[in-house]
Amino acid sequence: MCSLNCPGIGKSTGHSKWECTSLSKSKICNQSVAGLIGDLEAIAPLRCLLTRDCDPQKWQIIQSMETHTEKRMQVKELWKNNEIKVVDVIRRKWGMQQFAEDDIHKVCGVLEVRLILLSPAECLPII
Repeated sequence: MCSLNCPGIGKSTGHSKWECTSLSKSKICNQSVAGLIGDLEAIAPLRCLLTRDCDPQKWQIIQSMETHTEKRMQVKELWKNNEIKVVDVIRRKWGMQQFAEDDIHKVCGVLEVRLILLSPAECLPII
């Protein structure tokens, strides 16, 4: 998977050198692209988490955003889904223990709050 010679580094449709460097050092680098299909829900949260070390100003912005953690914890199906498909994937499957479970759940909350607050009529394509 990812390596330091990844062809996607720095491309407008690719990803950052920081992302490639982090992924190449993790257990994810031993997986095929096909093996990652079930783990795609963890990619956006991981990209947010990586800002903690590579772009502290962005991390502070993410940290300041609403997460509605208490409300989200009450939605057992949602919380369990995040635990299995995001927290467990990042920390256990990919071996990225440097990210605390609480921080991963917070990032999930930031992303989910922004998704839920917009109705389809209000959404504009970002790509």
